[in-house]
Amino acid sequence: MAPPAGRATPERAALTRLAAGLFLLAVNLALLNYLGGRHYVRADWTAARVYAVADKTRRVLAGLRQRVEVTVLMAPSAPTADSVYPETRELLRQLARWSSQLHTRFVDVDADPAAAALLAQRLGVPAVELREGVVVVACAGRSRYLPARALAERRSEAGGRAITAFRGEPELLAALLAVTQARPVTVCFTTGHGEAPIDSYAPAGYGELADELRRDALQPRAIGGAELLGGAVGCNVLLLGGPTRSVAGPELAALDRYLTRGGRLLLLIGPLLDRGVTRYRGCGLEPWLASWGLVLPRTVVVDPQAVPGEQPLLTWGTRDGYSSHPLARVMVGRLTVWPLAREVRPAPQAPGVRSGIEAVALVESSARGWAEGDLAALRGDRALRFDAGLDGPGPVPVAAAVRWRTTRIVVLGSERGVLNDRLAGDTSRDDNRDLVLSALHWLVDETQRLGIGPRVVERTRLVADAAQLTRVLALTVVALPGIALAAALIAWWRRRR
Repeated sequence: MAPPAGRATPERAALTRLAAGLFLLAVNLALLNYLGGRHYVRADWTAARVYAVADKTRRVLAGLRQRVEVTVLMAPSAPTADSVYPETRELLRQLARWSSQLHTRFVDVDADPAAAALLAQRLGVPAVELREGVVVVACAGRSRYLPARALAERRSEAGGRAITAFRGEPELLAALLAVTQARPVTVCFTTGHGEAPIDSYAPAGYGELADELRRDALQPRAIGGAELLGGAVGCNVLLLGGPTRSVAGPELAALDRYLTRGGRLLLLIGPLLDRGVTRYRGCGLEPWLASWGLVLPRTVVVDPQAVPGEQPLLTWGTRDGYSSHPLARVMVGRLTVWPLAREVRPAPQAPGVRSGIEAVALVESSARGWAEGDLAALRGDRALRFDAGLDGPGPVPVAAAVRWRTTRIVVLGSERGVLNDRLAGDTSRDDNRDLVLSALHWLVDETQRLGIGPRVVERTRLVADAAQLTRVLALTVVALPGIALAAALIAWWRRRR
């Protein structure tokens, strides 16, 4: 018997309820999507915190009192593995959330190359830089540009080059400080004692380190003995990079006067050995440093913590050998490599040390390392091994910091870690440059810039052999569809019954 006209059947009522429910669900989802787009919480779940802004960067942004314009001249279309456009855009979105004074603009150099060239000319950017892209930071008539190649570290791979670490945050922070600071910080490299030159890009030069300083809003400058004797006027920090010849008496006295007046010194000094490794040589600084609470024994620090591709024991690395000092604790978890390092032992209570000296270790070897004093072992005439009673047991300090009134000193027991052959090219990634930069920032009281290093790009690669690939293929193409088909057949058979 047919239902009366105008009365819905049970099936029709069920369909009506289903349609109404689906409509309400769609409306709710649309409302949730709208609210989520306007009120959201961002989180960075990457292990390297690639998309998180450092606390120190936030403090710098919060302290901005002038309008800062950031102009990105890049091509967003067809990004490659070598492109930094996606990371740069995301970083600037994050930075803009922390300061209303930061204003960003993106210009597509491919869409309108003529307009981009005119804008680059107005901003003082060389036209050649537009090929790879550039970021310009400007404030109150001062500007600084960052080429795209400086925003990332790359490695050659099959098919091209790939980004291994994104340096956008420290580079942009340095540019921000460079255009907003009243005056730049000058780092004076001493010369005349066998130090590596800062204008040389040979393997044993400091050209790459000087470029790193410039990118970090620090101004490197070479000075000679006459300027040192004259009081190092205009130098915020003195840097002695690996002196191999003796520092003469008058220069040593001038250096002491400079520090006594509140100067700042960064000393990079490894063990000085003659060509045949038959004796240690001095440079005149060891007895003088003792009066500042630092002892440099005639030893070489060795450690089983090997670095791939480096000479075992004599070159080692650490990720956790850092102290709680502000300069060092920001380096925890980051690799620094120590090639042919010497012991740098704090001794603030030793006889002859100035009253009130504070001297602390910054970096130490592991407990398995030791201070080797046997030249025969260092020459290779016998095996390198720990000899109780002759060698100093680990952990052995290889870097230390001194504070006395307004004077600050940092000594790193190896200068080789920041030479060009380690900072240039596609070498294994280490953070020696960041340790030096953190030391310089601590020396000039720029604590807000300590420890902001590059973010290592996470690139997960699955490696499987032929048998594993066959099993995956069988599971995804045969097994899973087969299980679904069997379940459907069973359901059909049960309904028939």
